[in-house]
Amino acid sequence: MKVLMFGWEFPPHISGGLGTACFGLTKALSKMGIEIQFIVPKMFGDEDRSFMQIQGAGDVIIKQNTHFSRYKEFWEKFTYIEVGSTLIPYLYPEDYEKLINSQTLKFGTEDIQREIFKEDFLFSGTYGKDLYKEVARYAFVAGLIASKRDFDIIHAHDWLTYPAGIAAKEVSGKQLIVHVHATEYDRSGENINQTVYDIEKQGMDIADKVITVSHLTRNTVIEKYHINPDKVFTVHNSVEPINLPYDFQLKSAFKEKIVTFLGRVTFQKG
Repeated sequence: MKVLMFGWEFPPHISGGLGTACFGLTKALSKMGIEIQFIVPKMFGDEDRSFMQIQGAGDVIIKQNTHFSRYKEFWEKFTYIEVGSTLIPYLYPEDYEKLINSQTLKFGTEDIQREIFKEDFLFSGTYGKDLYKEVARYAFVAGLIASKRDFDIIHAHDWLTYPAGIAAKEVSGKQLIVHVHATEYDRSGENINQTVYDIEKQGMDIADKVITVSHLTRNTVIEKYHINPDKVFTVHNSVEPINLPYDFQLKSAFKEKIVTFLGRVTFQKG
């Protein structure tokens, strides 16, 4: 089986757990004989390509040829809402400061279209202030890639790549699986960003199958996004064991019980 997979980041260049999860998943799938073509917004050159093909969307040059109008017409079916929110996942402190000091984060429809239809487009490869513009361009490039590649199924990770997965499905007619690592309700509680929610719901609605990383996430997808339970499946993340001596024992230097937490101090982590 050949899988066209869309992810937003890949080790060693990661801002959170999504890239690490994609690395483990693709490595495990490749051991099962599955051929993976992994598309990220930007390639840095030091990604592990030993077990799959990996390409940066930024390497795809948009040419004004006879097929251009077809893709443009398709892309314009998507509605990208004007954004005025500072809610951006994994925003770096220095970028957040710049964002707060700026007047707005709004990208009008004309601005977005003018940018994404340029022959060349520079993806930052990070979660920055131009995130929504990059999501739009990524989706457009995904349609171009899907029209030229041979694959059996499409796999898109989290809301940042759902529009890309939809575009690939529209162009190729192949089935789409969306992988929900987290939802907007996990990140923001009930104070959701409506733009992100709409993209998430659109991806889940159009997907042929939805994978969630926990039963809790599955319930959220069904109850909050009103997705048919019959197409939502829980697939837990796995772990990669390390070799330890048979008689290994962990000894604490403290009498008291200690709780260790590894993760971001955010609402999503409880």
